[in-house]
Amino acid sequence: MRQLSQLGASVPRALKERIASRNSFDWSTLLRNSPIYLHWGVAPEHPDEWSLPSAGALPPGTIRFDNIAVRSEFPTDYPRVRIRIPFDESDGGLRTICGIKAVIYRAKDRKYFKDGRADFFVPVWDAVRTWVVGRLGEDEPLQELSLNESAFRAAMGVSRSDSYMSFSRETSPAPESGVGARSAVRRSISLSSVRKLKSSTSLDRIVKASGPRDRSLKACAGYTQGHQFLSSKLFQGVGRGGTGNLDVVVEEVVPQEEYHIHMITDIRGLALHWGVSRKKPGQWLLPRRDWWPAGVSSQVDHMAVRSEFQRDEDDPSIWRIDLSFQRDPSAKDSGSDAWLPSALVFVLYQAEYNFWSNHNNDNFVVPVAPFAPSPLEALYQSYLSKLEEQEKQLSGDLNSNDPDTDAPTSMPPAGTILGLEQRSLDDDGEAVICFCVDEAGFALRIHADLSPLVVHWGIARHRVTEFLQPDEDFPFEAIGRTYRFENKAMRTEFVPDPEHKGAYYADLRFRKENAPRAITFVLFSPELNHWYCAEGGGNFVLRMDLDSFSDLPGSVGKHEDIAQKIIEVEVEYGSWTLMHRYNLANDIIQNSLSHLDADLLQMIFVWLRYSFLRQLDWQRAYNTQPRLLAHAQDQLTRTLARVYANRCDLRLWVRLCLSTLGRGGGNGQRIRDDILRIMHKHHIPETPGHFMEQWHQKLHNNTTPDDVAICESYLAFLKANGNKSVFYETLQKHGVTKDRLASYERPIRAEVQMYPCDKDGLIHDLEEYLHVLKSVHSGTDLAVVLDYARWTLDAELVSKVERIQAERANGMKNPESALGISFQIAETRKMLQSTLGSMQEPERIRDMLFLDLALDELARLAVESQGLAEYVAQRDLRTACNLLIVLAEHVGWSMLSDAFLEAAYDTGALFYACSSDAELSEPDFGLRVYATMERLMDCVGNDVIELLHSQVQPKAVYIGTGCNVDEKMVTLFSEELIRGQAAFALTQVLRPLMKNIRKQANLGNWQVISPGECTGLGEVCQELMSIQYKTFAKPTVAFVRRISGEEEIPTGMVGLITTDTLDILSHCAVRARNERVVLACCFSEELFEQLAQQFQGSWVAARSLADGSLQIQAIEEDQAVSKTAESERQHESESRRSISMRSDIETKPTKQVLGIAEISSRHGGSKSNSLAKLVQIVPEWIHIPSCALIPFGSCEQVLAEPQNAGVLETYQQLMRELDGKRHEDDCSALLARLRHCIRQLRHSNAFAEELKRVLEHEGFRGAADLNLARAWECILDVWASKFNDRAFLALRKAGAVGKASLSALYMAVLVQEVVDADYAFVLHTKNPFNSDASEIYGELVHGLGEVLVGNYPGRALGFTYSKDTGDVRVCNYPSKLKALVPQGGLIFRSDSNGEDLEDFAGAGLFDSILMRAAEERVVRYRELKIMQDKDYLRQLLQQIGKCGVEIEKNCGNKHQDIEGCISGENIYVVQSRDQV
Repeated sequence: MRQLSQLGASVPRALKERIASRNSFDWSTLLRNSPIYLHWGVAPEHPDEWSLPSAGALPPGTIRFDNIAVRSEFPTDYPRVRIRIPFDESDGGLRTICGIKAVIYRAKDRKYFKDGRADFFVPVWDAVRTWVVGRLGEDEPLQELSLNESAFRAAMGVSRSDSYMSFSRETSPAPESGVGARSAVRRSISLSSVRKLKSSTSLDRIVKASGPRDRSLKACAGYTQGHQFLSSKLFQGVGRGGTGNLDVVVEEVVPQEEYHIHMITDIRGLALHWGVSRKKPGQWLLPRRDWWPAGVSSQVDHMAVRSEFQRDEDDPSIWRIDLSFQRDPSAKDSGSDAWLPSALVFVLYQAEYNFWSNHNNDNFVVPVAPFAPSPLEALYQSYLSKLEEQEKQLSGDLNSNDPDTDAPTSMPPAGTILGLEQRSLDDDGEAVICFCVDEAGFALRIHADLSPLVVHWGIARHRVTEFLQPDEDFPFEAIGRTYRFENKAMRTEFVPDPEHKGAYYADLRFRKENAPRAITFVLFSPELNHWYCAEGGGNFVLRMDLDSFSDLPGSVGKHEDIAQKIIEVEVEYGSWTLMHRYNLANDIIQNSLSHLDADLLQMIFVWLRYSFLRQLDWQRAYNTQPRLLAHAQDQLTRTLARVYANRCDLRLWVRLCLSTLGRGGGNGQRIRDDILRIMHKHHIPETPGHFMEQWHQKLHNNTTPDDVAICESYLAFLKANGNKSVFYETLQKHGVTKDRLASYERPIRAEVQMYPCDKDGLIHDLEEYLHVLKSVHSGTDLAVVLDYARWTLDAELVSKVERIQAERANGMKNPESALGISFQIAETRKMLQSTLGSMQEPERIRDMLFLDLALDELARLAVESQGLAEYVAQRDLRTACNLLIVLAEHVGWSMLSDAFLEAAYDTGALFYACSSDAELSEPDFGLRVYATMERLMDCVGNDVIELLHSQVQPKAVYIGTGCNVDEKMVTLFSEELIRGQAAFALTQVLRPLMKNIRKQANLGNWQVISPGECTGLGEVCQELMSIQYKTFAKPTVAFVRRISGEEEIPTGMVGLITTDTLDILSHCAVRARNERVVLACCFSEELFEQLAQQFQGSWVAARSLADGSLQIQAIEEDQAVSKTAESERQHESESRRSISMRSDIETKPTKQVLGIAEISSRHGGSKSNSLAKLVQIVPEWIHIPSCALIPFGSCEQVLAEPQNAGVLETYQQLMRELDGKRHEDDCSALLARLRHCIRQLRHSNAFAEELKRVLEHEGFRGAADLNLARAWECILDVWASKFNDRAFLALRKAGAVGKASLSALYMAVLVQEVVDADYAFVLHTKNPFNSDASEIYGELVHGLGEVLVGNYPGRALGFTYSKDTGDVRVCNYPSKLKALVPQGGLIFRSDSNGEDLEDFAGAGLFDSILMRAAEERVVRYRELKIMQDKDYLRQLLQQIGKCGVEIEKNCGNKHQDIEGCISGENIYVVQSRDQV
């Protein structure tokens, strides 16, 4: 199948771009809601008709809907419906339909999708028609119309009059014929200014094939008649000289060598104004002289020739032109490009009437020679193969660097490809750009299949935006003539590539010692007078410093070039205004739409917010008309609205960008006009020197958001009867000072004054004028945005917003009124979110977003302005939590966070279920409410504070430092941003409430995870991850604000106190108990901050108490020294101690995969051996999932196999390097390279067969259809986890450093079937908090247990179970934000010989990998049975407790750490080991 563009029909690029930009039809989203139908019919004569298609046109499975339409279902795998268009011969002519009429129908919600308000119409005959005449006269198969995604995008993006459709046709090769036989392709092009042919016999003289004359004519006759019928029916125009016709025949004389074109018309005095296209149909190039036809021809300009039609010798009633195109033999001999035109492009001219005729306001395009295959494809593939091989040879993770290598700027080996790109030269050709390292420095080689072509290049010395012409003595080497272009750049011409026929190349080389920071370039075609730029319209930039191109702090991701452009215009441009800033921001987003990401929008937001905060110039040496500023804002906000509509993943950053902008729009000019009207109306003179005239001059030349503040301040001044202090106080509230007024380029230095006029009338007019100013500058003024959004809302929603506006106007005079308006705003925003969620039109989305931002701002002010946090803390719990729910919803809607919304809904459901106020005061209810509050605090930490700080602050530092923003403003950027969010108001309400609820629920301030006592020097840290490699010289008690749970505890740390919640089985918790480090979580941030401040740098003693709290007190240094002397000696002894791995193992297994009955301590670690034992002794009601084992030594055996010889060599080298590391060295990069090395291993066929066989034998479901490639990835990941940072640190701390210990560490892989778990639990059959052996402590979560051991934010449901009485006590309810829902498949668990050793618990050091990633979901606790049914929860926990007792009894009464899950009514145990 070939598309119309390949056949040469002219579809202008501008039209395609317009179609793409206007298209809002999300086809991919629509198809996810299958079934989707094409509801269609045919338009026989007119585009507005609907008629039933003929039976021969129907795709398979089509059903008749009514008397005018049918329905065809789109396949889900490939959205394409193929419709056969019938041709009927009637009255000696060839007939077909006018077009296809269609809509899209979605059965799910019975919804129709149209082209705006009209049906889709796809014309059949609006494009160029093609007939092929075979050598022996065989007719070509009928055309076929394909309605696919691209076609509907095209049809929807434009009106029916300028829509186009992709045609497909299938052409069978013509039979062999005699020597000299030709085939002709006929193009029928009808003109409004050309009369219809009187006779078709003119074709007899046009087709001059060397074969039998009558056969060629016979082949043409049918199409001639059909053509005449269609022309007279469809193309009856009026023009100079009447209507007429033009016939075109293309003859392929020698394929890819010679083509003839014959054109005939019956219009006298017609001239052909023509050129040729080389690559892109529609492109104008000047034809070679030998291509000009006989007769009168003249060159019109550098692109076109005008040739007159000559009267036909045989038939004086017609005129003709004959063109001949063939390759230039001399060009082939010289090795240059002997190209043929891909198309003839022309218009027609009648000198008698001075009349031009074209094709629907476009050029006529007739394809000539088909495109030849690009010679660059094979070249690009060779580069690509080299690049892939280069990547395979990298012996480390992509994001890691070997610390022992040279500095980051050291040169990679010669031949290393630093950049490779294949680009289209705007359909004129292709280019391949390769940037690499050579022996002396850097090499840039550019290949293209277009000539002539030049590289227009310069260098950058400091900033990526620079394009500097090198100095005369700048050293470089070039292949291709290179010369200085004016004083701007260098130019290097392309030369023929001797190794690739039809290709050209240019080569630039720079020595390392003289290399600039970067080379910047574009490509230029002198013949086409056309520039070829990088994606987005910028320069190609190739860096040669091999590290960050800027010395600025912070980071902007991969968009440093754009960031440098922003800094350049803000700092260096002499003229710059808000209008320029908004236009540039719009251009950046528009040029990046195809590859727009969060990093870029975050950077745009930072830039706009600095502007919003008056940290960047609003006006510098340039006068901006208000209407132009309003237009710039309008365009930017429209673009952002389109991004919001099409990119759900970027909606948060679009909202934040809009929060810094005014809407813009049509009121810009009124800013100029209305101030003058007010002055004239109230007889305020336009003479210089007084306040109103100076303000008028500023408004006239450069209006800014300050004008809103000035207008409001002047209104306050008037209402205060001329009190100047009121004017300046109001200005100050808006951040505008008297000095700022005087700093404008049109300064306001005059004192504010009253004028002799009607004061009330002036106030009235200025209030209206304030509304005009806000309509341009203020995006969150409720009255303004409601006016714009009113047309998008239903009457009920408008009424609610108006009521809020009225109450706000009356003022929030007390907390009670502020509370009431908060509830109203929440109800209104909920309705608004529902409407906004289904909206697809960017224009409506924009106005609704501004309205939502205004309501969000008002909700935050309602809490902060009236002290609602303190007010509700003293009220009843129900009222307080209602406000909490409302604020959580506000944050959820603003931050687009499902976690906030679900927590709010769960809180509401909890209170709704309470039948009495007495129940609200019960301790159990307090526990439940506290869990929801914990979730909200975790949401604030993760979805607001951590998100904004980690994503935005680095960009704020980069942009702010580069733009010379005040250092304090840069440092506090994200903090102030967070304080301006509704989340900050939420935390103000949460803190006093949580303090009250803790008392009700009898909760203390502490959870001691690893009890004991310690003495050390106090130290405060932000996060544990940053210091896990540190060795403390003195015993240290650390106060750490953030812990992920995956870190290793640093050497020398004896106590660890944090405000983060930790799961009892997180790696950090296990290591703390193993190493007897006191670990405690403090639930009071105020208490934690007080302790951290008090004990920073002081000696402190910490001790866990029997009531579960932690006692901390300061001690004198001499006391501390005596208390720590013994612990220091013990520490020194332990640092010299080296653990011994289990050596009683089989390191050369005879079987590569074992069933559970074959497992012994020689083959696997404690996990597999424990399960092998349990499966024989546990009662039937305790289930063990299917298991298999890849034994010790398997990884080493695979390494030694022949197919992995190269990997083994690299592995051994890296292990030697690791062996040489010192105890204090950071080995993270080397460990990353070892992990990468292990992941390169390949398995044997025997292993694959053995794995499948054992899994089938052990009863694994789906073993026969095992995805072996994915299974092998999981196995390699488990083996590679032997070199995890946390594992290495733990082993090194235990005395195992370097190759000797890690070589003795063997990793088995336990393969288990994933249980479809509703809940997962962990049990400690001896309570670790109080060391009570008669009590089991357990934790329960929804979904998989990885949420527990992976330390996901929030707490699990904690409970105790009495072995004596069977009683259950819930210690806390769950507050985990998310659950991992299993998707079936297998899990591959680490099972090493370095776990559960004496004095060393290796649990959690190594990785377990799910074959199918679990689905991460926000938990809806209101839907969980454990939260709805107290009896069910009690019975479930008792059953789990009995399971723990049973397993402990069957393990020789040794205390156990047990992991298991609940699936339906069944209990599964997936792991059990002796308790630490």
